[in-house]
Amino acid sequence: MAKQTTPQMSDLMQPMQMMTQFSLPAAAMAPQAEVIWQTQKSLMQEWDRYAHAWFERRRDAAESAQRCAEHMRKANGDGAPEETVAEINGWLSEEMKRLSTDAVENMEFCMRCFGLMSQGATSAGERLSESVAEAGEESAKAPAKRGGAKSTAV
Repeated sequence: MAKQTTPQMSDLMQPMQMMTQFSLPAAAMAPQAEVIWQTQKSLMQEWDRYAHAWFERRRDAAESAQRCAEHMRKANGDGAPEETVAEINGWLSEEMKRLSTDAVENMEFCMRCFGLMSQGATSAGERLSESVAEAGEESAKAPAKRGGAKSTAV
């Protein structure tokens, strides 16, 4: 019968040690994190501009609808249905312009955000590659400085 052995703590830690051995140091990740947070800041600024303009148009729409309703009330009181129709047509025309502007600005907003995200991802990847390359160069120089064995490339 085979004897069961209890795993030692060092056996349990071996996978973790292997993972940390190959993980990038925080210094290599810092430039990438910087790009990520800068991209997020830019996205929030874009969202703020977009939302502000949208709410301005909605406020204008509410005021326009209120004025239209007031004019319709007065026109109906005077028994002038043609004025009511003209008022509704004017309001509808302005509302369609606002909705069209909403659609265009929404598309432009999405395109700007996608651009910021792709630019941020590309920049973060480039910075990470540079950091890893620099870290590799420094670690390659380290043994030579300590008087260790020099590597011979074939």
